[in-house]
Amino acid sequence: MRTAPSPSARPLRWTLALLFGLTTLFALPALAAEPNPTAANAALDWLRTQQTADGGFLGFTGESDPSSTADAVYAFAAAGVDPASVTMEGGADPLTYLIAQASGTAGNPGAAGKLLLALHAAGLPPDAAEPVDLVGEINAGYDPATGFYGQGLYQHTLAVLALTAYDLPVEQGALELFATAQIDDGSWGFTGEPIPGTGDSNTTALVVQALVSAGGDAQLIDSGVAYLLTLQRPDGSFAYDANTEAGDANSTALVIQALVAAGSDPAALPNGDALAALAAFQNPSGAFYWQAPATDDNLLATTQAVPALMLLPFPIPPVTVQPPGDDPLLDALVPQPPLADCAHSAATMHNVCGIFAEYWAANGGLAVFGYPLSETYTDESGMQVQYFERARFEHHPELEGTSYDVLLSRLGADIWKASRPFEPLPEPDTTNCMEFSETGQRVCGAFAEIWARDGGLAIFGYPLTVLVDEGGVAVQYFERARFELRPGEWPANQDVFLGRLGAETIEHVLAE
Repeated sequence: MRTAPSPSARPLRWTLALLFGLTTLFALPALAAEPNPTAANAALDWLRTQQTADGGFLGFTGESDPSSTADAVYAFAAAGVDPASVTMEGGADPLTYLIAQASGTAGNPGAAGKLLLALHAAGLPPDAAEPVDLVGEINAGYDPATGFYGQGLYQHTLAVLALTAYDLPVEQGALELFATAQIDDGSWGFTGEPIPGTGDSNTTALVVQALVSAGGDAQLIDSGVAYLLTLQRPDGSFAYDANTEAGDANSTALVIQALVAAGSDPAALPNGDALAALAAFQNPSGAFYWQAPATDDNLLATTQAVPALMLLPFPIPPVTVQPPGDDPLLDALVPQPPLADCAHSAATMHNVCGIFAEYWAANGGLAVFGYPLSETYTDESGMQVQYFERARFEHHPELEGTSYDVLLSRLGADIWKASRPFEPLPEPDTTNCMEFSETGQRVCGAFAEIWARDGGLAIFGYPLTVLVDEGGVAVQYFERARFELRPGEWPANQDVFLGRLGAETIEHVLAE
């Protein structure tokens, strides 16, 4: 069995949805919420313009800042982009910058924890900043008398998250501290002192994520979530604390991450969809603003928004970069950032370029072929090919200059041959039938209408079968397609589905 490359920090549920045809592409178990890669990618495009030559991202001082840069690393990794690939022309990448700044974490467990979380998101080991021992900095900063790693609860929580990210031991007193620091209303405050009225959404959301990551007390988590819900405003956003009237992007993003970590649905809340509320803070530039009326592009709001848009709590899952190997299909399945002069699918993070892009657009686009599932690559025969949900494109240079230099693979024929036998079904609609002497089959009713309307012989090929039962669905196989009759599953006149033959072929190849 071949193992597909880990697609640059895409969650496993996302990869399986692409390959195995889940009904909703980004569906999360028991959650109505779906990631918003379109908004996330627009935010990343803006973030790239904020990088400096040293690889860092600007902080409040107007110079590259380790904290801002770590936040940017979380954002790129959450959206499936290898942070090591993020550079301005002739500049360094953010990981190079962060590692160069690692000595600044001395005596600061929170800063060490934040850097470790960035290394983890980038798929690097905890010792990647040697000779600086980041884990040692965290452990050296533990005070058994107070239970704190460092100073204040925010620092402490970052340290705990970093240790749990790498499955490293956390002091028991450090975990018990979360119980003693919780305020009566279920919140936590920045300093960690349980003083009524001092709790805030940012600290509480981060603590909830740390408790979930550490397998902490469910009652503490539930009461923290209950407090967070009291801060949702009528527009669906979340405020910093009970004394703040308006919601802001940063608080909304952190709360979404906490809700996802705790198993709560951010799309189904008393005051509406928090993800939609977060997206409303996005400017036309792609950047996010903090809070109305301060609608200027804000780097911190933008970096914090992206993991929430992708429904990823801390610790952000690590990007695993697949090195070029001897299997071109596996390499081609790795999602990629946008390429110049190509159409880029935010849904699957793949590009469609050149003659394939022209063919896709001219012959039905998304409705007929679906999203791209791979980049263009050279197969074992030396041919340029690319997989889509419902097709595989082939470039035939020997036919250059004709209308046939792009052809579709006969995936319908291949899958039909491998899947026989099926139970024939009576034809429910024998109107508008077309007879094909080439294969001795006919196409009738809605299938005939769709076949003729959406491309006919050039796109779908000849019919290969009568109507057959496949898993309780009436289907008919063509050379390059499978038509599926699913009455009532789409609005009127949309009862015919095109089978996801490209995705099924990839699944079969990976299982070999």
